[in-house]
Amino acid sequence: LDDPDCEGNLYTEREGPLCVDADGDNYYADNEGQCAPVDCDDTDATINPNAPEICLDNQDNNCDGQIDECTPEENVQVLIEQLQSEEVHEGTEGSLVSKLENAIKSLDRENQIAALNQLGAFENEVEAQRGNHLTEEQADYLLEVVAGIRADIDTGV
Repeated sequence: LDDPDCEGNLYTEREGPLCVDADGDNYYADNEGQCAPVDCDDTDATINPNAPEICLDNQDNNCDGQIDECTPEENVQVLIEQLQSEEVHEGTEGSLVSKLENAIKSLDRENQIAALNQLGAFENEVEAQRGNHLTEEQADYLLEVVAGIRADIDTGV
């Protein structure tokens, strides 16, 4: 790898064109199909064909053309972690997390109906706490994520 322009862009000589690896992850910007392996986002070293998919980040981390291809259980677990990292009233947080944990248990037992009911109870509590122990933004985010999880369960993802 070489940086001939001294601007932080790393290049490698290959047969044919000069291949650019702007983020230094050893994957290259697509140069009309001339460079491989190809990076779908050459501005972020954490996004490349060998990267793990990160649930609920709204990105195609592993360059497979799909965004957040995680199981409903994985998405619920990430939502629990996100909820626990937010500043939420302790009692509200515990109650919401409990509902999500029960949804995971139901999904693990392949009881989608129970999981959907538990997610429905979660949504009801989020709405009840909106403006009280949850900000409008927190409530909107939680409801949006759970709606996506419910849709995944309904379609059998």
